[in-house]
Amino acid sequence: MLTLVSYPNKNKLLFLITFFGVLITFCFPPIKQNTNYHAFADCINIHGISNFSNVISNFPFISFGLIGLYLIAPKKIKFKLYYSTLFISLIGTGIGSMYYHINPNNSTLFWDRLPMTIAFMSVLTILISQYIDEIAGKKLFWWLIGFGFLSVIYWKVSTHFGYEDLRPYIIVQFLPLILVPLILILYPGKEKKYFWAVILIYVAAKIFEIADEKIFSSLHFISGHTLKHLVASLIALPILYKIKKTTISKNTNRNHFST
Repeated sequence: MLTLVSYPNKNKLLFLITFFGVLITFCFPPIKQNTNYHAFADCINIHGISNFSNVISNFPFISFGLIGLYLIAPKKIKFKLYYSTLFISLIGTGIGSMYYHINPNNSTLFWDRLPMTIAFMSVLTILISQYIDEIAGKKLFWWLIGFGFLSVIYWKVSTHFGYEDLRPYIIVQFLPLILVPLILILYPGKEKKYFWAVILIYVAAKIFEIADEKIFSSLHFISGHTLKHLVASLIALPILYKIKKTTISKNTNRNHFST
């Protein structure tokens, strides 16, 4: 059984998957951004705002990010820095995506993707810290954030010099989709249901993104990409509920021991 595998072997497995994932990705030639990516199904202009639905549907990211920061600000919670970074990145994702969708192109897409990489790396750090090793999470945090940040910078610079390359960003976006479920399966710990919910929500959002045109042609009033924004923003809910429940449990235990 996977749960019987020793910690060192589990860690080696994650390392090997990461190593070979990076190696395989760089075995491919530089990957360019598909220009058709910017052609969204719903490009209706409302109240002078281009691509209105895809712009306005980013407000939940900002709202949930602000709620998260408000919720954790006065509290002493574990991994507060990582959660704060996650909520700030959600706010940045909402703002960056709004800016991008007003005028979709590679230059504006940069500001959409930059905060998203921070969100990916924040979630990965939280899981490493909670289920594998707190010290490892602390040491890896800024390295992971830096790699996520630089993956988008590299894409921008490579585009400027005429050899556009998305490979580092692809690693940042998709490697956590492999590592996060593996961490939840391999390592013992509580509160895993919240992170499984995050995974399911993200997968659902990607499905809506892929089905952008089909959904819009069927429903006419909303596109798959708009639904992607609305659904993806819900990733914050299980995280918020986890923080709130953990805080309530700690307060209850503290009150119990003080009486």
